[in-house]
Amino acid sequence: MKRLLSIGLIALVIVLALTIGASLGMPIHPTGLQDSAFAQIAETPTSIPTPPGDGPVVEDLEPFDAGASPLHFPKLDSTLVLTVEQVESGHFSAQSAAAEFPLNVDESVGVTVHIQEGYIETVSEFLTGAGASVRNTGTDYIEAYVPLSLLPGASEQEGVISIRTIIPSSPTQGTSVSGAATAHGAPAWHSAGFRGQNEKIGIIDVGFESIRRLGSAELPSTIRARCYTGIGTFTSSIASCETGGDHGTASTEAASTSPPALPISYRILFRHQTCSRPCGGW
Repeated sequence: MKRLLSIGLIALVIVLALTIGASLGMPIHPTGLQDSAFAQIAETPTSIPTPPGDGPVVEDLEPFDAGASPLHFPKLDSTLVLTVEQVESGHFSAQSAAAEFPLNVDESVGVTVHIQEGYIETVSEFLTGAGASVRNTGTDYIEAYVPLSLLPGASEQEGVISIRTIIPSSPTQGTSVSGAATAHGAPAWHSAGFRGQNEKIGIIDVGFESIRRLGSAELPSTIRARCYTGIGTFTSSIASCETGGDHGTASTEAASTSPPALPISYRILFRHQTCSRPCGGW
């Protein structure tokens, strides 16, 4: 009887324990111990590992450095940039690199520095003080022989827009002068009374070979020449213009055949690319 009573009490305790655990929402092991893992609340998302896909793996990369652009000197033309970098890296000496440019003196190259108006004097003083040879200046440009080592610093001066290599002029057409008067519309000017008497003609061109062979039959006796041999350097000897082909000679012949009356004099210029600015007022 006592044994049955003991079994009944034990059963009652178990039932009470199960009832209390169920009411509290706690799972109970058969041993009566509380589970150590708590149930996840509904609002908390379950973290599910994502298996690797078939696409490329994105890695954490270092941020891009905008200052690491290969174009270190944006105001220099591409030829100057390449040359300066080759000299700085030791691939070429400054003198051998400068010798590859059409206009050069020792370690300097002929360039046009394009400048904002109002900065000409400041930039010119900087160039001269740093060893450059300034040859021509205008309201917005400077032509000079500038050492290759000075180009980066010159390009960073306030007011400098760009620095470009000076390329000597070259003829773009042939030397034929046949039909020059008609091609230039000269007959209409002749009919209107413009016949070229006592006028002065200026020829700005390259290549005046054989210009002196034309003689007085085709050219007037007075010919003044300014033959440029470099940036800002010239001579008045016509013989110095007789080089670089005969395109200028052909242009002179074309001009002489256009007016029915010979003009009083000619002015001939053998020029470099940008000489038209200072030469136009001659």
